[in-house]
Formats: sequence, C-alpha cells, structure tokens
Amino acid sequence: MSVNEPKVARRWELLWNILAYAAIALVVLGANPFRGETVGPFDLLVSQPGWTVEGEPVQVRHPQRSDVLDAVLPRWLEQRAQIRREGHPDTWNPLPAGGEPAFQNLVNGELTPAFAIFAAAPTPAIGFLLAVVFNLTMAGLGAHLWLRRRMAWLPAFFGGITVMLCSFHAAWLYWPHVLTSIWICWVLWALDRWWERPGYGRFCALAVTISLILVGGFPFVTVLAAGACAMYVGMLWIFDRQPNVSRRLAGTVAAGVVAAGLCAIPLIEFVTWLASFDTSGRHGGSAFKLASHARLLLPEAARSAPMVETSMYVGVLPLILAGAALIAAILKRGRIGVIGAFAFLLLASGFILVFELIPAKYLSWVPGLGNSLWTRGIVLLDFGFAITAAWLLDLIYRNAGSKLLARAVLVVLVVVQLVDLGSFFRLFNGETSTRFFYPKDKLISIIQRDIKPFQSVIADNNFMISGTLGAYGVPEWFGHAFKTEALKTTLARVIDNPWATPTATTAKSASINLDIPELSALGVRYVIGDGGLYGSGITPQLKGGKPTGPSVALPPLPLSRWQQSITLAKGISLDAVGVRMATYRRNDLAGNLQLSIRRNSDTAPIAKSIKPAAQLADNAMARFVFSEPLDLPAGGYEIAIEYLDAPQADRVTAWSLPGVGENCALLVNSAPAQGCIDFKLIASDEDANFAEIASEHGIFLFENRDVPGGAYFLSDLRTYPNASSSRDVALENYSDAEFELSYRGQEPGYLIVPMTFARGWTVHVGEQKVKPGKYLGVLPAVPVQGPVRVRFSYEPPSLVYGVWVMLATLLGLAVAGVLTWRRRARNR
Repeated sequence: MSVNEPKVARRWELLWNILAYAAIALVVLGANPFRGETVGPFDLLVSQPGWTVEGEPVQVRHPQRSDVLDAVLPRWLEQRAQIRREGHPDTWNPLPAGGEPAFQNLVNGELTPAFAIFAAAPTPAIGFLLAVVFNLTMAGLGAHLWLRRRMAWLPAFFGGITVMLCSFHAAWLYWPHVLTSIWICWVLWALDRWWERPGYGRFCALAVTISLILVGGFPFVTVLAAGACAMYVGMLWIFDRQPNVSRRLAGTVAAGVVAAGLCAIPLIEFVTWLASFDTSGRHGGSAFKLASHARLLLPEAARSAPMVETSMYVGVLPLILAGAALIAAILKRGRIGVIGAFAFLLLASGFILVFELIPAKYLSWVPGLGNSLWTRGIVLLDFGFAITAAWLLDLIYRNAGSKLLARAVLVVLVVVQLVDLGSFFRLFNGETSTRFFYPKDKLISIIQRDIKPFQSVIADNNFMISGTLGAYGVPEWFGHAFKTEALKTTLARVIDNPWATPTATTAKSASINLDIPELSALGVRYVIGDGGLYGSGITPQLKGGKPTGPSVALPPLPLSRWQQSITLAKGISLDAVGVRMATYRRNDLAGNLQLSIRRNSDTAPIAKSIKPAAQLADNAMARFVFSEPLDLPAGGYEIAIEYLDAPQADRVTAWSLPGVGENCALLVNSAPAQGCIDFKLIASDEDANFAEIASEHGIFLFENRDVPGGAYFLSDLRTYPNASSSRDVALENYSDAEFELSYRGQEPGYLIVPMTFARGWTVHVGEQKVKPGKYLGVLPAVPVQGPVRVRFSYEPPSLVYGVWVMLATLLGLAVAGVLTWRRRARNR
C-alpha cells in the first residue's frame, strides 16, 4: 500500500491545506464581513415586493435559491434564538405547519458543525457566512487529505478544489445536500487509513465521519455516500490486498453500526417523522437523457442557463482529463490502482443514475432509489470527474522526466481550474449586504409584537414561498414542510391550489379565501399581502376555469394604451379596483397612475382614482380606491389606466391572464388582445372578519377580528370558533415543548389547540393521561367536563430510546478504548 501519511501528518502541511482551502472559499464567495457583507440569496429575498429596503432594487444573482430562505434558515434562526434564550436546543419548533420536531430531526441540519458555528457566531449573518466557509473548506480539505495519501500534493490539490467548487456544491450550497456531501471524502479518508492499519483511533475516526454524513440532513445523499463508500471498500479489497481482510471488513461494518448508535436520536426521529406522511407519490428515476442532457457538462450549455437541479459542470479540464484517463487505463491494462479504479466506478455510477442508463424499474429495489430523484446523483458524477482528473495528473507527474517542469504545468492547470470553476460558482453564489439578511419590516414588526401562542399568519407570494416569515419567529400553517393528508385537505380550503411542490406553498392574494371559518379554527390572526386580499369581489373568469398559460406582461405605459372591458352579471357596490402591475423592479417611479371606469355606452368616466407610481410594488396587485363607493348595476363597463407625468425613462406594465375571457375582454392599443388583465373589483363587505390594520408600499396587513386568543373551547366539534371561544381558556407556563391550559367554564365540551399533534405529545387532564380527538382532522381536541387544568408535554420516542442507545454506544467505545490502552501498555 503506497500512502503519503507521514507527509500529510506534518502539522505545517495540514495547516497550509486548511488555510489554502479556507482562503479559496472566501475568495470565491467574495463576502467581506468587515464591509457588512454575508452570503446567501438575500438579494432574492429583498427583490420580493414584500420587502422594501434601502439599497434595492438589487440585481438577483440567481432566482432559484428560495429554499434556504423559507425552510433552512427559519428553522436555524428559531433554534439559535432558543439556545441563546434558554441555553439548550428545543425539541419542538412551533413555526412551520402547526409545528414539527426540532433539533433531533436530522433533516433540519441542526446537529451539524455548520449549525453549531451559526448558533455561536455574534450575529446570524456572520454565522451563516462562517458556516458556509466551513462547509466549503471541509469539502476541499477532506478530498485533499484522502487523495494526498496516494498521490502528490498538486494533483491532490486539483482534485480538492474540483470537489470543493463542483456544480453540485455550487447549486446546493445552502441546503442539507451539501451538509451531507462534504463529508463523503472524509469517510473515504478514514476508510483508507483503517484499511492500511486497523486501530482504535482509526476506527473512531471512521465512525465519527460516518456520523457526520448521517446527521447531514439529506437522506438520499447519505444513500449515495453509502454506495460510494461500499465501492471504495471493494476497490481496496481488490487492488490493495492486506492480511486479515475479514477483520478490516468487519471493522468497517462495525464502524457503521457505531455511527448509527451515536446518531440514534436523529435516526429514530427521522423514521418516526417520515412514517407520518404519505410518500407513495415519490418515485425514483431521472428525467435526464444522455443524448440531450450530457451537453450540460460543457461550458457553453452549463453557463447559458445555470439551473439548480440540472447543473453538473466540473470544468473543462476534468472532462478532457477524464477522456485521457480512460485511454491511459486501457494502455495500463487495468493496472490502475485503488484510486483509478474507484474513480472510473464512481463515474460509471454517476452516469447510470443521472441519465437513467438502467431503467428505474430494475434498480428500485435498492434502498433509497425507489422514491428519490436520481438527478441528485450528480454528486457522484462530479466527484468522479474530479478524482479521475487528479489520478491522471498524478500518473503524469510521477512519470515526468522533469519534476520542475511537471510542477509548473500542474500549477498552471490548477489556476485554470480555479478560474473556470470559481467563475461558474459565482453564477450561483456571492456576497450580499447584511442589511438584506431578513431586514426589519414595519408590518412584520406589528405581527411580531402582537401575535400570541397558537396564532398564525398567512402571507401571499409577495413574501415568496410560505415559511419565510418563520425567520421572524412568525408561525405559518403553510410553512415549507411535509404535511399530512388531513392537514393538506384542510389547507386546500384556505388557499386555492396552493402547492408549488409537495412541501412548498405559494399563493396569490386573490386565491386566499378570507371568508371561511377554518381560518379562525386554525388560529390565523393575520393575513399579509397585496391589494388582492381585499374582501369579496369580481375577478377574470376564463373559459376552462383557469389561464391557458403563465401570466403575460402587457406593452408598457405610457407608450401603450389598455382598455379592459368587464361584464357584471349583477350589481355591486365598488370600493376599489385591484390590478396586478409590474414596475420593472423599480421602486422610485415618478408620476401618477390614473384608473378610470365608464359604462360601455358612455364616453365620460363614472369615476377616477389616482395612485402615485412610487406606491406600486413590483408584481403586486395595486389598489385603486375611489373617493366613495360606486353603485354599479349589471351591465358592461370599461376600465382604462394611464401613466400621467411619467419621466421619459419610467415604465409600468400590468400582467394579463392568457385565455378566452367570459366576463372580460382586453384591447391593447385599440386592437383585441388575448386574455384579461389580472384584476379584482373590490366590493364593500362590512361584515368581513378580516379588516386592514396597516399598509406600506402596496402591501396590506389584515387582522382577523373573529379569531380566538389562542387555545379555545367548543361544545360541539361540528361548529367553528369565534373571538369569544377562548374566553374561558387561559394559557399558563408556556414553552414550545410544554404548556398548561386552564379551562374555567362549566359547560362540557372540548379544548382545541391550533397545532399539529405529532407522535411524542402527551396530554394530561388533571392527573389523568388522555388521548385527544381530532378537530378538522388535524387539531387536538381534549374532552373536558368542567373547570380543569390540561397539560401538554412533548417527549418524542427518539429521545426516550435514542439517548440510551447513544449512551450505550459511547460506553462501548470507552470500554474498548480502555482495553486497547491496557493491551498496548502490556506490549510496551
């Protein structure tokens, strides 16, 4: 076995490696915390109409990075606040979808070193930057240390920077995909050391690195990592023959078992949590085809439209070197060693999965491959190219006649690769101002100040994907999370067609049904969004019931003219007209927008409404309010919008819904146009539960005047609550994972808590443990007969059993360590 362990073990070289990879990470990210910069897609955040911040509009680097904003960081921020407030992590997070398991759920990534850095940093923005730098450094350093054991420094460095900056890491940088994948090469390093010379310390290193993969937070990447490690053990067995192979194999398996024991809490929690949801709709396989998608490995195709799901670029040099490596392997007649054989096997596995070269039906029996997208196998493909290139460069270097010339050439290749991959990496990632890190907002501040436990908020798509407000500590039933079928059924009544993905929700304001009683039942106190939230009204009715395609921007004002005809089947009292408009990402427009409405038979308008252009929010529904309600009888009307006193460079437009209008027709520059403007005729509704309490920059905050003050009482589960339903219910001793309610009424019935009642929650009525029923199929309903105290506490099975498994594992490791030490002492 030819390794370079003595060189790697030198402290100065290890320190140099760490500094080199950390410096590269800082340079490619480009963020300087001393200039008030961090990383993350916060340019995307503040580009949304819901936020108006000094220094925007900004140029959005990449539009597909929303998940970290509405899922990962809201959870991390909540847990960080809990740790700083209470000194320990919390087991229950009440913010997304009525609540979910917190730190112990491995998919939250809260058991990772990156989260520990984030939680310990002086500010979240700096903490996130440091966590990302750490992740990139570990990705490159782990690959380097592993490759360095079997090759020269420069080839190992080439492989390290390629793994570190590969497109899989560039595209998924802020997501648990990367929290998991960065440890793959560390496990390979630990396997290599264990295979060379089994020992207690090396066994522990292997178990710990496997544990880091297990808690990374993305199970399918864990499955891919397990497959890669199994292939590497096979290559060690074949190409690096050692005595007592059975001991090495048994130790490898035992290290995996020990790692599972160390991670017993999150693993048990994950299995328990996942069993609560229907995942039968998730299927394996890939939509990529080799003939049409392999071009994404080439620079022109990769850079022309870089997409998160499809990016697989690893640079031009690894592609060339991989082809040359294949020729070299043929010439060497298979005498390619452990690294070469593993690299080719990894490449082959990556190609098979990413391009589904073997149909899914033949591989669905493999754990994890039957219900996950194989496109995530890009991580194997990228790593395969990186390792193959490094292997060939090392082969060339070792056989070079002039080492000095070979080093010079390798330095040039490393620089070229850094520039190539670094520039591609920047298409996805880069610096952003800390001012954009979930900036303060007037309307959100009102919510934060006044919202009570078990009350929640609905935000429309002006705040991007539901769950983003969780970063402010605001609960959202539609927050980005897995949801049970019962909860989905209830939520589908609240918002029409809300699901952007099986776990994420986005909704236009007009699709939120503010007049249904389920909102009070769920404890929805606030709804925040644009002018489409306003009351009942008339919207475009299109043939077939929905648009035939995505919204279309009309030719801009003031260069064009629009005339929107509307037919009223019955009379209404009109308060305002909402029109979804776009400002071309401007928030400093001058001039005014004037909306006029007239009867089709008249030439003069009935009324006009003027709105300053500076008050428009990009892509939001602007509300044109009339000085007094208009009583409009049934018949035909026409709406026109003009941009008055517009500076030469200022433009606005409106969005139209494509299709054939049944109650509307559109003229653009006096010519018939397809579809209708996305409008809403806002009618008077004095009896509506929701009333506007504040507004800013075209965004409105509505409060539910009929929502209970938290938990509430119902005498009959077939009824709905109102504001008085919580009159006889008091909340006492509240924490996220334990709270107590007191019911002071005399009437028998049910105490309802607007939350998700997951496995691990227990309820005691007085001193008696009870199993609550379900209200709306979701909310716990505790039967009560009269005045009583009811205690809810959360103790998940993962903590009940997992702690003992983890402690037993640690005890076993300690005993093995003592025995090993005593045996070595006797042998001295």
